Amino acid sequence: MSEPLKNNTSNTSFGSWGWIIIIVGFLLMGVIFGTGITLTGFIVAPAAEELGVSRGDITMMYTLSGIANIVSLTFVGKLFEKYNLRKVMSISLFITGLTYIGSQFVTSVSQLYVLGVIRGLISGTTSVIPVGIVTNNWFGPKVRGRAMGFVTLGTGTCAMILNPICAQLVANHGWRSVHLLFGGLSFFMIPIIMLFYFTRPEEKGLTMIGAVENIQPSQLAFNGLTEKEAMHSPAFWIGLLAISFAGVVGVVWNFNNSSFLVGLGLQATQVGLMLSSYSIAMMVGKVVLGILVDKKGLKFVMVLGIFSRVLAFICALLVPYNIAFVWGLIAFLGIGIADSTLVNPLIVSEMFGYKEYGKIYSRFTQLSNLVNVFTPTLMTMLSDASGYTAMWLACIGFCALSLILIMITFAKKPTEMKLEPVTEN
Repeated sequence: MSEPLKNNTSNTSFGSWGWIIIIVGFLLMGVIFGTGITLTGFIVAPAAEELGVSRGDITMMYTLSGIANIVSLTFVGKLFEKYNLRKVMSISLFITGLTYIGSQFVTSVSQLYVLGVIRGLISGTTSVIPVGIVTNNWFGPKVRGRAMGFVTLGTGTCAMILNPICAQLVANHGWRSVHLLFGGLSFFMIPIIMLFYFTRPEEKGLTMIGAVENIQPSQLAFNGLTEKEAMHSPAFWIGLLAISFAGVVGVVWNFNNSSFLVGLGLQATQVGLMLSSYSIAMMVGKVVLGILVDKKGLKFVMVLGIFSRVLAFICALLVPYNIAFVWGLIAFLGIGIADSTLVNPLIVSEMFGYKEYGKIYSRFTQLSNLVNVFTPTLMTMLSDASGYTAMWLACIGFCALSLILIMITFAKKPTEMKLEPVTEN
């Protein structure tokens, strides 16, 4: 006879297994997701110079990888329902590591494209989607914001540590050494996932941590909309555009931060210091915003994130006149962009519930990535043609659109989505 489940709904402490799940998610968001997103700026310029192509040509690798990721997200939610999440993640991370090692031998940009496409096809199963699924399974509405804040803190923390390392690797050993590091980190995560990253608390004889009173955690799976119902809701599509437009500016910054700062006449060590400071600001932002989600609500945090982004790009416009504004850019953008990985999984559960969370979150991520897939290439081309001023003004425009759409999204929240007790049939 199996042991009874230990109830965690009456408290908001994470407990030992709760912290283990948070730490593993933290590492995944840092050394897997973070390396492929926040550290790409170190690759673009030196790879373009070595291979004799433009920065836009190198950025196209990430565009193609993004397209491949979008295609794969059609099946990711169903894949995790059918197969063991830990095994799927481990296989995908092994292949990811091989693609990074393979970049040591490329001699043309087309070969980079092939490796990028392979990586994109499996990227949906390595970090963001499974981390969102597992975190939502383990943590209830009373603590989910804080839990997600700590998990997504990994992106900034690891970036802070790896930024100066990557800067020195590029300076001393070339851009390929950075990909070699990324490959090693992919292999490093495999045994950790297999040993510790359990999909649901029930697998360890526990129940959801911080669930709402009077609602059994087992009932949460019956609350909310199906994937089909969610996609017929105006909130899905309007919220999708709101998230996508807000995410555009983060993508633009990550792909252009190093070259922008170097263009100001800063040395590699100074750039590394500034980007590490940006990572610290993002770390602080994730913790603070996670707490604010639980206390003030998701809408408040999303609006705050937009205003922080706008202030950041105003500072970016002023940097050519006074270099001191770069610190305002770093501080405001670090806090503003901190909400990107935090908000996405939370808005899906808040708007559409838990019934088919994995499927809806995969679809939501797929479509938001579709909106953003061409952004790096197009915005880099814009900066090449018209300079950084035009690009920063475009980012402010995206923020304004996102703010309007956020307000409409919450006004259109499905009336069917109510967190109330239900009776299991």
